[in-house]
Amino acid sequence: MENGAMETAPTSEMIGNDTENERSKLIDLASAAIDEVIKLAQPDSDLWIKSLESGRVGREVLNRDEYEKIRSPFDTPKPNGFVAEASRKTVLLCTNTAALIETFLDADRWSKMFSYIIAKAKTLDVLSNGINGTRNGSMQLMHAEIQLPTPLVPVREYRFIRFCKQHAEGNKWAVVDVPIDFYRDGPNGNPNLSCKRLPSGCILEDMPYGCQITWVDHSQYDESAVHQIYRPLVNSGIAFGAHRWVATLKRHCESLAIPMFTVPSDYPAAISPSGKSGFLMLAQRMSDSFMSGICPSSACKWDILHISNMANNDRRIMSRLIQDASGENRAIVLSASTSVWMPVSRQKMFYFLRDARMRGRWDGLSNSESMEEIVRIPKGQFGDSVSIIGAAAGKGNKSNFLYLQDSWIDSSGAMVIYSPISMESYNMVMSNGEDASFIPVLPSGFSILPDGNSSNKTMVRSDGSGSSGSGGNIGCLLTVGLQMLLISSRQSSKLTNESIVTVNEIISCTIQKIKNALGVA
Repeated sequence: MENGAMETAPTSEMIGNDTENERSKLIDLASAAIDEVIKLAQPDSDLWIKSLESGRVGREVLNRDEYEKIRSPFDTPKPNGFVAEASRKTVLLCTNTAALIETFLDADRWSKMFSYIIAKAKTLDVLSNGINGTRNGSMQLMHAEIQLPTPLVPVREYRFIRFCKQHAEGNKWAVVDVPIDFYRDGPNGNPNLSCKRLPSGCILEDMPYGCQITWVDHSQYDESAVHQIYRPLVNSGIAFGAHRWVATLKRHCESLAIPMFTVPSDYPAAISPSGKSGFLMLAQRMSDSFMSGICPSSACKWDILHISNMANNDRRIMSRLIQDASGENRAIVLSASTSVWMPVSRQKMFYFLRDARMRGRWDGLSNSESMEEIVRIPKGQFGDSVSIIGAAAGKGNKSNFLYLQDSWIDSSGAMVIYSPISMESYNMVMSNGEDASFIPVLPSGFSILPDGNSSNKTMVRSDGSGSSGSGGNIGCLLTVGLQMLLISSRQSSKLTNESIVTVNEIISCTIQKIKNALGVA
């Protein structure tokens, strides 16, 4: 560590009676972790090799033989059933290093930036605020729950030290997560954990046209906890690895550089800036609720229902009780979700599902009516937008409800999430940007992920080892999520079998309609 005054705070979680001795151990551990990430981030390093996919050079995988030579203190034997995943990605972003560092060191801002990846994040303790008023040497204990939008892959829960250090050159910084299970439980870790995070993080450097970031992610996890159809994707490092973090970060930075809003030319109304903000906030709340309903974390409490006679064990049914401010009226929200492999590219699937004109071909609630996009608020490139969808004008439709839709696509996946809203709510936000926090949303929608399979018969893991893959076909992993509101009396909050049957039938019907519309078996 560089010389200088280190600003510290009490550390109830980590530091025992021998404070200075404990702090010295943590600093040594953090320094070892940051050195390891710097080595892994070096361009043209022997630590990485290019895999071959369809006869061409593909993604990078960790060279396990070379990694063992660096004698990392964190490279301990994996527990039985655990496999390793490692990935890195470099990209130039339209932002600056200082802004990113401040976001990474603020749990709330960090989780909002990566809201589709982070289910929950919290700073538990601040060991150091930095040196001489800078973020150099900043060290804090954090907890995070990382999610993949499917019910078939469990949420990953980590506790780690986030350490920020400035390079000697001055314009380079490193922000590294130090695995705390190594510190607490010794080199063998905690045998009860289903995943273990190894030193991971990013190297940032200000460039003439933005900030260059190299992201490194390294973990071990229990493969048996992952459903078979998701194992190739998780094994590849795409599901939780550097590629997904960087793709999300790039999309976030691009969203800050777009025009305020656009409205289709044939629609006469205009949205005020406050109205735009209202719809964007409502869409974010809708999307957060959707994510919690398909991959629940401690951030949102759901009761998982174990249905003994359910034929399809790949479906998750959950419920939670809600009530108004008076406590007099309450209801049950029923959430159902499942994931299937579809022999369609994720790009084709995304543009089909987000197209308002195609909605009647799969949405049973639209009653096959012609729909159209009334308003679009772009958030980025390639379809990243919040839209208002309603019945097409002049088609004789009489529906008195609209859809709020949030959709985006990047190289890591895509989402299409929607909720019906009343015309009254729409007018309230549209006209004067009325506070949208009181508008109820009941989200449903889709996540669309790559299936992780290359064209080769052998799938190469991100740690360089091989595994079987189906290969050969272009496909995607489609998750369908649905939330339904059930009115309940004060005396009873029990779910009826009819409700569970209904929500299952809606999901099955939706999947079949999508298959029929796209002409797949």
